[in-house]
Amino acid sequence: MAGQAGVFEFILGPNVGPGTPRKHSGKLASGDKPEFVFTINNIEYKVAGEASAGGVMAYVKAAGAADWAPVQIMTNTGMGANGNTYITTP
Repeated sequence: MAGQAGVFEFILGPNVGPGTPRKHSGKLASGDKPEFVFTINNIEYKVAGEASAGGVMAYVKAAGAADWAPVQIMTNTGMGANGNTYITTP
């Protein structure tokens, strides 16, 4: 959506695993740290080498849970880190 602002969501559950375009990707387990990064014109959006989580929220909903729960977005930093954003699944 070039030039458009809005709210975008990606729900992992129906988009990974057998029968989906990402059939070789697995579901998340407790303690997993999936990374994500935003791109603009196929270029990673990073400031000084680190992804920005400004204005971004992440939620998880475990199988069987009634509600979505917010999780903190962290940045992978330190020696040899890639500067991507990630969450830790509860």
